Amino acid sequence: MKRGLTVVLAVLMIMSLFVACKNTEGAPTVSDEKAAESATELSSLKTLGDLFALEGAEMQGSSSGEKFFVYVFRYNDVYWRALAEISEETREAYSNIDFFDPDREQKENEILAPLTIYRLDNLNDEILSEDECNAWVGKTGEELLNSGWKTGMGYNLDEPTFFLAYKSFEYAVVFEAEEIPEITDEFGDFDETAAIRSLKVKSVTYSHIGSNATDIPENEPTEP
Repeated sequence: MKRGLTVVLAVLMIMSLFVACKNTEGAPTVSDEKAAESATELSSLKTLGDLFALEGAEMQGSSSGEKFFVYVFRYNDVYWRALAEISEETREAYSNIDFFDPDREQKENEILAPLTIYRLDNLNDEILSEDECNAWVGKTGEELLNSGWKTGMGYNLDEPTFFLAYKSFEYAVVFEAEEIPEITDEFGDFDETAAIRSLKVKSVTYSHIGSNATDIPENEPTEP
């Protein structure tokens, strides 16, 4: 197996989405007051169309399920997730747009614009603080996996560093190991999960917002 940096598509977002772990050097400071101000501003949004027109809102990702459409964006250094109910008719029209259509984004926005925003979630609340990152030091990969951490975002076997997802964000997790066992799965691919199970964590550093941020709720969510 070729050693060195191996990444999947999600990790290609690092350079464009990179911000530091909150409360760590270089991190954008978002005070409770600023977050509250942003929440107040966003409270006036009623539809996805209102959100699309919001100046300064930067899209980070979206996904559509059978009942809900999820739109993740960054506004005033705060990551937000907008959840809107979507009908079968709207979902079908949205999915039928040609991916290579030069007007795809405009057509998608026109279809999604009327959807009512059901809920807005402040995702910054999910970012692990420096102390929370450090609390994982000394734990095993097995303990991380059992606590909800996910593999599959990429790795650098020379460090050795694995990019793992926890809730809506991804972190660079460095393990204590001189060499990573090159365990393969049934398809002959490197098995990250098996490789890190017995290893101890050396450090955890915030990396970027992850693809889990756009996960679709399995059931109707409760009101905030």
